[in-house]
Amino acid sequence: MKPVEKRRSLLVLFVFMLGVLVSPNAVGMEDHIFGDKKIGGVSVIRLHRTRGISPPVLKIKPGHTVIWLNEANRLIEIQFIKKQVMMTCDSPVNFVLNIDGTFISNRIPQGAIASICFIERGEFDYSINRVPRRLSAGPQGEVLHGKIIVE
Repeated sequence: MKPVEKRRSLLVLFVFMLGVLVSPNAVGMEDHIFGDKKIGGVSVIRLHRTRGISPPVLKIKPGHTVIWLNEANRLIEIQFIKKQVMMTCDSPVNFVLNIDGTFISNRIPQGAIASICFIERGEFDYSINRVPRRLSAGPQGEVLHGKIIVE
């Protein structure tokens, strides 16, 4: 592993752990977060400005944490399509509960992460919305699609 990649990996891990330690639970999230569930590993999905989502499909086991790393040159938002994430173990980072009780992401700046620990089995299709740099009536930001398969 190159020194630059090693430093980046360590930075991602540090930011993730810092987010877990300092992220406050939102009101009502206690019914959706299960701290007693065993964590079964961590995978990183990179969101690159030209290569898109890497890997686009990820197979994991329940209790596995997925980290999305924004390497794009703009804000992104992660939104689950069809099957929604309703429960998670530990504290999600940069995810909040929507009004319907499902998890959605905050806007994630370049170089930042979002993470969530999957408990429920199933296929979770998601979209990555690249937020336009300027708010205007022009074209919307680019949308990418990925999938998490919890076996």
